Amino acid sequence: MTRMNWIGLSLAMVMLGGCSSAPTVPEDQRIPEGEGDYRDVDDLVRQSQQDESSVETSAEESDSALAEEDLTEADSLNKGELSPFEQAMGETYDPVIYFGYDQSQLDEASMATVQHFANILVDNPDERIKLIGHTDERGSQEYNLALGERRAQAVAEAFMLYGVSDVRMEIISMGETEPAAEGQTEKAWALNRRVEIEPDNE
Repeated sequence: MTRMNWIGLSLAMVMLGGCSSAPTVPEDQRIPEGEGDYRDVDDLVRQSQQDESSVETSAEESDSALAEEDLTEADSLNKGELSPFEQAMGETYDPVIYFGYDQSQLDEASMATVQHFANILVDNPDERIKLIGHTDERGSQEYNLALGERRAQAVAEAFMLYGVSDVRMEIISMGETEPAAEGQTEKAWALNRRVEIEPDNE
């Protein structure tokens, strides 16, 4: 074979090889350029999954943010409905003064409780309170009503020492009729000898 024939045969083989690697997908079924750039199908699926995941994550974050906002707003509204005195009830000091048997004097711990709530009342001059006196079951009904009133009056006088006007306090005696604890034991009786400090919202 001559040199020219060999070169011609080689060129023909190269051209045939190039033709065998040409795309076989019909032109009308190809993805238009710029709308996929002939990417692999797996790449398209992965991209679609990533897009969906991104949308779901954004939706979850949005829902979470809305839920937190609603909760914060609800807490704010609930707190807004309470007066300063009501918000302070149960914080640091319980709004209850306890007494010894047949006694109406306040001890040091009771005076600290009164001072705590008196400071709130002084800072909030529109606030009013009720002082509700109670006794244990021992003694006559008449005596216990009088004792409950003496106890409530003693607490009112303590409030006045800390600057609270008597016109902002209502004194009530329930006597033995509303026990805090049932039973005829020293523990139950001690819990029943008390004055409850309550906001007067009427």
